[in-house]
Amino acid sequence: MDHSQTKPAIAEATTTSMHAGSPPDNNLTDPSAPITKPSCSNPSCPAPGTKLCASCRKISYCSRECQKVDWPDHKAHCTVQAVRLNATDHRRSDYQQVTLKHNDPIFQTKPIPISRTLGFQLLVAKLEDIPPRGGSNPHAVRLMIDPHTLWAPDDWQMILRTWDVIVARADKKPLETSTLAIMLDYIHEIMENCDQPEAATNWEPKPESYYDVKRFKEYMASHAKGRSQGSRD
Repeated sequence: MDHSQTKPAIAEATTTSMHAGSPPDNNLTDPSAPITKPSCSNPSCPAPGTKLCASCRKISYCSRECQKVDWPDHKAHCTVQAVRLNATDHRRSDYQQVTLKHNDPIFQTKPIPISRTLGFQLLVAKLEDIPPRGGSNPHAVRLMIDPHTLWAPDDWQMILRTWDVIVARADKKPLETSTLAIMLDYIHEIMENCDQPEAATNWEPKPESYYDVKRFKEYMASHAKGRSQGSRD
């Protein structure tokens, strides 16, 4: 799987297997800061650009219709923000913000089970073009657990063959390192609080008690707010 465009900073991008005139669904978003380019990015439209492209967040449009018109040109430059989890020798994972092409092979894979259960679908791909090394990538392993057994597949627990991985949202919306870190904290909480006796059916509390989408969203929102407030202190 080729993720050669993944770098610590911004990389290049194109699109996935979609029609030339159709940008991804739900691909406009309200800006969190003033838009630097005031006009709509559709060259034939004089209106102000009030919505950002939800994938790259670099250009703006006045409407979904103008985005569709401009998509054949913009798709060659649009990026998807993702996260790279790097293995280390310190029993932890290093987080790195990266960008992917819209047609990156990761978007042809299926969402990992724990993310489907929590209603926040993520894709994970090993960087197989980079030789595995010793050390550990515990957060990558944590993402791969079975929601019911809380065990990752054996090939993800091979300490002597540890892979760096790419993590992206299945809907191609930006994935921040902070968002992924909070989700992994939630998964860690499940693993810590659910004991593992011989019979999984006797677990108390059961892992399933954490698989309430509303509970997960509230956890994500409260911890994101806490991190934001902490950064301002």
